[in-house]
Amino acid sequence: MADLNFIAPTTNAIGLTPDYFFIPDAFFEPTDIDQLCPIESSEKLLQKLCKDSSPEILCCITVYNEPAEALLYSLAGIKNNIDYLASIGKPFLAGQITICIIFDGRDKMSPSAANLIEDLKLYDPEKVKSGAGVHIFDGMLDNKRLKHCTDLFTESELSDKHLQHIYRTAQEYNQINSSGYIEEQGKNKEQLLPRVLLCIKEHNAGKLNTHWWFFMALSRYLFPRYCIQMDAGSVPTASCMHLLWSYMEQHQNVAGTASFVLTPKPPILSDIVSTWQYGHFSVEKVLVFPPEIAAGYLSILPGQFSMLRWKALYPQRSDQLVEEKQAFPLKEYFRGLRKLGLFESNMFLAEDRIIGFEILTNSSYGWKIALVPSAIVITDACQSLSELLRQRRRWINSIFTVRLWMLFKSFKYLRNGDIDLIDRFRFVGASAYHFLTALLTWFCPATICGSTILLYTYTKSILEIHSPSLVPIIDLFLGIELFSVTTILILGELYKKYQFILILNVASRLSFSAVIIGSLICAFLWTGYPALLNLLLALCMLPALIFLSIALHGQWFLKQSWKSLILYFLIDLPVWLVLQSYAFHNIHDVSWGTKGLTGGSQELKQSRQKFRNIFVCTWLLSNFTLTISIMIFPNVQTSIILLYAFYIGFSVLSGIIFNVSSMRLKKGF
Repeated sequence: MADLNFIAPTTNAIGLTPDYFFIPDAFFEPTDIDQLCPIESSEKLLQKLCKDSSPEILCCITVYNEPAEALLYSLAGIKNNIDYLASIGKPFLAGQITICIIFDGRDKMSPSAANLIEDLKLYDPEKVKSGAGVHIFDGMLDNKRLKHCTDLFTESELSDKHLQHIYRTAQEYNQINSSGYIEEQGKNKEQLLPRVLLCIKEHNAGKLNTHWWFFMALSRYLFPRYCIQMDAGSVPTASCMHLLWSYMEQHQNVAGTASFVLTPKPPILSDIVSTWQYGHFSVEKVLVFPPEIAAGYLSILPGQFSMLRWKALYPQRSDQLVEEKQAFPLKEYFRGLRKLGLFESNMFLAEDRIIGFEILTNSSYGWKIALVPSAIVITDACQSLSELLRQRRRWINSIFTVRLWMLFKSFKYLRNGDIDLIDRFRFVGASAYHFLTALLTWFCPATICGSTILLYTYTKSILEIHSPSLVPIIDLFLGIELFSVTTILILGELYKKYQFILILNVASRLSFSAVIIGSLICAFLWTGYPALLNLLLALCMLPALIFLSIALHGQWFLKQSWKSLILYFLIDLPVWLVLQSYAFHNIHDVSWGTKGLTGGSQELKQSRQKFRNIFVCTWLLSNFTLTISIMIFPNVQTSIILLYAFYIGFSVLSGIIFNVSSMRLKKGF
């Protein structure tokens, strides 16, 4: 890991040291969000901090213990966005962007990150007071220092190669998709010095607590029009911020916009973890988000990079809030800071799934959440299987519980007399779609096993007539495949041994698929049986439609990713089964898992072990029952096939329509 100790300081282009403020924990009580007024003696501090200015965009970068490169490249990405705005004739907007960096725990800061913010003249450790609270430094981003550090890290052999790859990938996208952007170093751009509020929490308290300080203790007094939430290590492409802002300016009923988040293209295709993440992030935006939008509700505002409209988050009259104690999105969002039951604790493991739904259900305005696919952000991916398992454990359990919770809350939402008829129909459609998705997620093992057995049975019935010599081969590989799936489902808790289990599952799935398709091709070549050709065409139709949808998103995207995407589709089912099994086997674990608050209480885990056992047994038994039903009852087979045909067809069609409309929208920008 690179360290900034070897960087020679450059001349301070600003000539000012940052102002320092200290806000003790007693200043606000994060769990008591009905009482939001600060103590009277702190009014002057707030007025000085806010400087009577309301930025157009307030961008929050959340940092835990990431190295300097992660924060540096995120800052460089924001600066590229500011330069892009200036280059397209929007210098006023470029000058109305304030950056807020929040570290979750002073003792958790990496040494290189501490050196970076000090060399950028954003941080002065000698001014820091002792005591629990938040240390705030109010300064300006020195463009020359930022460029010097960025160039040094990008060229250094000591820097983190993965983070370098992220930044270089973003730069490549800039060259491809921002043809009008010329990275000049002219005098006008040097004068665009973004304001930076550096906030360092004395103690680690989690990402949701970080968001509390950003929204409730800063945004309330800076009063921006738009807020951006962003993770350190994510690098927005140069036009990203402008595209999100333009979309929200043109669509005043949109409360939040999601960017198109990608991981860097894996340098080695044999790296299953990186290849799967790259494919999953790509396909999710092209084939998963569009049907959610078509159904009426996009379920996520990515924590990697998304923009929110401030007036959709917080009531515009504080006196009304205090007097009436009304519900509003941020109030419901921050209930996750309190002690919750197991169900809600799992929901808040991926907080970016919560805030959009709270906007939707805690207002009668009819807000919508949108996806802007041309606003591309490159983010970091998990580097090991164990890290991916812990991350996806949070995400899978959170998504699953949020979708069930959405169905429960729909009854309360529909009783609200202020909701108009169109919004009611939209919410009912969204609830039905997300519940169906949760149901299919629950029965994913049964779907895999049932489809495998049905495909085997159909293939075997044909081969017994036309090519009986191939039957023992497919019998052998069916046994291997079912053994692999059973192992995954039973040993879902033992993630340390998953490297071998994952390879076994991927290998067995690829082998079984290759044997089935190879046998059908051989049988067709030998016999010319027309039904075999129809089956082969049916198996190839879905991938063809998926690649059509991806191609509509952009030929440049398909050209640079088609190899990785082909491999992704081959390994997706076995990898997903491993991740889902591990997640459900650890549903009692509500710790963060990857960044801060990792351990969790052992007593808490033990107290919830009983629920975990019941949950897993119910999941396995219901999937076993459905698998047997698919094999025995023709009506169940037909119903499952029709259900999946509708679900997949709706997803693919929505993806094609959405990408076609996005191509037209992009021309408007």
